[in-house]
Amino acid sequence: MNRKAPPPDRFASFPYDGKILAYFAGVFEAVFVVMQPFCKIEKEHQWILNRNIDVSKQEFIRYAKAISWQEIMQKLNIGEYQDLETGIQSRENRLYEHLQRMDIKHQLLTLENECDIFAPETNEIAPYFENDIFNVIKKLGYDWVWVGDEFATERKLHFIDDLILSEQANIGVGTIFTPDYQLLIGSIYGVSSVFICSSKQMIEKIRQFYDFEGFYCTPQTEVVWNIN
Repeated sequence: MNRKAPPPDRFASFPYDGKILAYFAGVFEAVFVVMQPFCKIEKEHQWILNRNIDVSKQEFIRYAKAISWQEIMQKLNIGEYQDLETGIQSRENRLYEHLQRMDIKHQLLTLENECDIFAPETNEIAPYFENDIFNVIKKLGYDWVWVGDEFATERKLHFIDDLILSEQANIGVGTIFTPDYQLLIGSIYGVSSVFICSSKQMIEKIRQFYDFEGFYCTPQTEVVWNIN
């Protein structure tokens, strides 16, 4: 029996490798890469980073103060988004050794130890950032969204207000997309960014509601499998 799975629905999934715009050709006109904010967490609240205990999304929102990439780049004297992203991946030992930026990795470790500032983790939408996304989708006029897994093989329809008020993070390693398939938001394995896929007009409308920090994909922007 042939157990080969069918290709994923492109309105609900992201590529693992290759050119991003080419993957979405005929489905989405544009893709905007959002740099998830860093967060400052005072030492007395850093227990929320412990993966071995149950921490609610609302606790993350309460104790994690968002900090922009621009502020971090100025503090660390880093000129390009990609250099900081490479440093984050190096911090998590996700790159082949010859691709790592050990200098930025050590800067990030110093930032954690001396300033209580933490980089967004790769692979997932941060719990303290999730509600910003839901609120933007609501402002576009949607009341419901699909939340799917990273492979787009399982998905469930949710009322957005329920997701906002939820004690648990709802996206994590996964995707959200609208019932009319006009908007897809999610993370790509191995990077800390969030990707917004839609028409250029809708993305610009989103940016009017919330000044997400980031850039548009070009035809050359690609996902590269560099996991060690």
